[in-house]
Amino acid sequence: MKSGAPPDGVIVMVRVTFDTRGLPRSRGAMTTVKTSIVTAACIALLAGGCDNATKSANAKPKPTTTAAATPPPAATPAPKPAAKPERPSQLDTKLTDARRDKIDKAHPEAKGFLVMADLQDKLKKNKALKAKEKAMSAFDAMAKGKWVLFTGPLTNAGDKGFSIGVTYTPRQKGDVMGMSRQFFLVKLTDVKGFNPNSMKNGTMVAVLAKYEGKGEAGPAYELVAEGDW
Repeated sequence: MKSGAPPDGVIVMVRVTFDTRGLPRSRGAMTTVKTSIVTAACIALLAGGCDNATKSANAKPKPTTTAAATPPPAATPAPKPAAKPERPSQLDTKLTDARRDKIDKAHPEAKGFLVMADLQDKLKKNKALKAKEKAMSAFDAMAKGKWVLFTGPLTNAGDKGFSIGVTYTPRQKGDVMGMSRQFFLVKLTDVKGFNPNSMKNGTMVAVLAKYEGKGEAGPAYELVAEGDW
């Protein structure tokens, strides 16, 4: 842009009058008009800048959005173990099919276990068994190394086990109290479910035990207390 020329894009209209000689009457008029146009343009530019500044100052800041922290998942409470049924005051010691199935599921290692009552019947039928040692030897021959279900009243209760009597002779006629029957004791050790505070001598029990021979058995499970009877 040449000096004194209006900015590009600005159209300047000037009215000039001439005298009779064809010369402009006043050059000052042209200068005044140009000066007025430039001044007006500056005012307009300043006004626009002020207006933009005012808008910027009045503009409200946009709120900053912060993602809410996700709380950690609540801990899942551990399931409570199923409550075991209360021990009956009168225990039915008869082994039913349903009870055998329940025991097999709870103790698969003992599946096919022998039953003390059946072994007692076999001993009672053997009329030659008069002495306790021979009766125990006959019992060992049938049950040693096998799982056996022992049922009946416990005796000789200790901290971790007790004993059960195995009868090997039948009751004689006229014996109301059963004093004529002969028996030997099998000591049961490491009996799971046994509570010496609540299970005293004479308590009826149902015990699944690994018979080791010579009147010793263990480990063992008191099935009523374990909820498997």
